[in-house]
Amino acid sequence: MLGVKAVFAYVGILAVAAVYYILLETHVTLPFIHETNTQAWHRLVPRNALRHDIRNVGEGLFGGLLGIAFTYNHFRRHRRINPIDRAEMLLRIPNVKDERKLVWWQALFGLLLIPLYASVGFFAGEAVVAVAHPYVNHALEAQSGNFFFNVKSNVLEDWPRKVIGLAAAFCFGHRPAKAVIDDIQLWFVERRVERGRGLRFYHPPPFKARYNDLVRGEPHVLARHQHVDRRHDKQSECCSNDHAAHQHDADAVSRARSGAASEHKW
Repeated sequence: MLGVKAVFAYVGILAVAAVYYILLETHVTLPFIHETNTQAWHRLVPRNALRHDIRNVGEGLFGGLLGIAFTYNHFRRHRRINPIDRAEMLLRIPNVKDERKLVWWQALFGLLLIPLYASVGFFAGEAVVAVAHPYVNHALEAQSGNFFFNVKSNVLEDWPRKVIGLAAAFCFGHRPAKAVIDDIQLWFVERRVERGRGLRFYHPPPFKARYNDLVRGEPHVLARHQHVDRRHDKQSECCSNDHAAHQHDADAVSRARSGAASEHKW
């Protein structure tokens, strides 16, 4: 899975670069401000070198997060809850150890917090760059085939900033993202099960394992989502009281089995 994660991280870097140019370098006229997106971006960040640094660090950071997302393993054993986890749960910051399901604003909040969390990993990335810089620069001077040239031009020529972003993604920046990734993965698994669609060859093993366990109705599949959102606590309590008299009916058993895949929708 480490090799697969590296491949997806590389693909993620290319995808983030494409999104950057589409959003900020396509000279599309923006409403209300009467200037293009490129003009607005260049006016906001006038220094060319700084814009390139932002792009390269962003490619490394979000490319690394995409690599984590596509290879995320829901069944990986987590360490015990520590004080940082407790503080995050208290503040409703997305945390993969929190059993409560995320609501929409938590998912958005978690995405906005990624750069803040990643700032811790930027220092680790700077240390890695300081050690590896002379060796990588020496390797870049060598001429090689077309494949290496593509990797070199897309990744390695601006490698110090990309390494800083990757280090931030894998060091600390993934903390708020993992809970969001977990919920998104569950959402896709539930939709495939509900629509009766099977697995495909391109699905990674962790996704297949979660799909198969959900189909079999394993109780630990939705371990993080056994507690419903607080907004629905009263509604759930009323529903349980209304149906208490029918919990031993035969049709209740069939409803429980057929509803297992949709019990924890967004």
